[in-house]
Amino acid sequence: MRPLIRSLVRRDDAGAVLPLVAIMIVVLLGMGAIVVDFGQLYVERRELQNGADAAALAVAQDCAGGDCRDETATARTYANDNARDGKAGIGDVCGSGPGLSPCATTPAGVPAKGWVKVDTVTPADNKVDYVFAPILGRETGEANATAIAAWGSVGGAATLPLILSKCEYLELGGNLSTGAYPAGRNYIYFHDTTDAGTCPAGPAGQDLPGGFGWLSTTSGCQVQITAGGKVLDKPGNSVPNNCNPASWRDATVLVPIYDRTNGLGGSNGEYWVAGFAGFHVLAYSFPSDKWENGSPCPGPKPPNSTRYICGEFTQMVTTGDIGSGSDFGAHVVRMVG
Repeated sequence: MRPLIRSLVRRDDAGAVLPLVAIMIVVLLGMGAIVVDFGQLYVERRELQNGADAAALAVAQDCAGGDCRDETATARTYANDNARDGKAGIGDVCGSGPGLSPCATTPAGVPAKGWVKVDTVTPADNKVDYVFAPILGRETGEANATAIAAWGSVGGAATLPLILSKCEYLELGGNLSTGAYPAGRNYIYFHDTTDAGTCPAGPAGQDLPGGFGWLSTTSGCQVQITAGGKVLDKPGNSVPNNCNPASWRDATVLVPIYDRTNGLGGSNGEYWVAGFAGFHVLAYSFPSDKWENGSPCPGPKPPNSTRYICGEFTQMVTTGDIGSGSDFGAHVVRMVG
């Protein structure tokens, strides 16, 4: 009797194990699908996000310069460059800017000046091939990503410790209504010369609004400035301490533009900052340093005693905060979503 019972028990155990093993296989395959296949999908989405970020920044930089160009082609190039296999799909490129199609809905928190949204997707002919998921009925997978970049006038930044006049900017041909900046190369003179232009002059010891002046530095050869705020004058004509003008040679630098002063001279002088401009330095003459560079700006060469900077205003994309200051051709481009 006992051998028969043992035989029946063994048969019952074997029958119970088989379903358990089948269930465990399904669970293990499911875990494999999660770990391996979802891992592939995660990598795919990360590449699409990198591509969307790069594409949005590239399109925004074009738009900040006044022309969004062929934004879809630009987005596709940057999205493909960020995919390991060089293939990424573009779902939508839209926003608020010159040449951009409006989005169906406006994302929250984007600035009024301009923004672009780029959607990237897995191409229909290049989906992620699953390894384990086909056993569960899923052959391939796809992902998508979205990035939003914005641009606008510089609201605040660390700049060189010199400031130019809005009056001089306009006198040289800048136009705030159209966004055009002064064309060509020009001399901009220190306040103590009759060549400074026809802009109003200030009291003795103050920088002329028609010229430019030095600023009190806050860190090294930089000063932190906010559009709409005030910045302190630095008396005298010498280059501020810790500054080496040689580093500005043939470089595009960010400079603040002021539209009024407090009317005081010396160390009590203050400028009201209207915005920021990009300026390509081609020559200069300071009391402690001179770089004439073959006199690249048009017109007669200034006398040796004249203090000036020679160069051209230009479009510039820089880092900093987007603000509501006047648009003098310098812009910030940054991710906002």
